[in-house]
Amino acid sequence: MFYAESKTDPQVYLVFDVESLGLYGSAYAWAGTLLVNGEEVRTYRCAVDPARMRLNSVDESGLAWAEQHSLPHIRKWDSDLVSDGKLGFGEVARHFNYHWSLVVREFPEAYLVADCCFPVETNFLSQAVRNGTPVYPLLDVSTLLL
Repeated sequence: MFYAESKTDPQVYLVFDVESLGLYGSAYAWAGTLLVNGEEVRTYRCAVDPARMRLNSVDESGLAWAEQHSLPHIRKWDSDLVSDGKLGFGEVARHFNYHWSLVVREFPEAYLVADCCFPVETNFLSQAVRNGTPVYPLLDVSTLLL
């Protein structure tokens, strides 16, 4: 466990993952789990289907990878999936920001946790910051495992 101000402070982590079109492309999905003192409290999922978006430019290799690896699983989600093509990629960041801001309001000591945060999650978080709530502190699981 990480350092807490006192033994009574809850350990709160929002562990999340982001999928994007290529390493530096638009984020089309995020999912996360809120853990409080090791117990799963909430789960979050949101995605747009990039194959149904009307885009000016798209990373075709990123879209091909998504079609093969992540979209088949994401399309099975039964909630918070935005697949009608009417909403843009920014909706995914706004969805994250909304839920992260609620977490921070309830648990000001909360940490964000991701695995290998750069570049996908960090690019995504830079979009979320523009929407308001600071995205700090961010812990990288891969660093903690060393």
